[in-house]
Amino acid sequence: MIGIIATQKNSVKVDHWWYYTQVFLYFTVMYRYFSV
Repeated sequence: MIGIIATQKNSVKVDHWWYYTQVFLYFTVMYRYFSV
């Protein structure tokens, strides 16, 4: 997957990086919400 992203344009790489960051934050919030 990293190799595929590396072959894309910088803008696409940033979009993927921002997408995975949002997913990570989403699961972090959901985990903390259900762990209460």
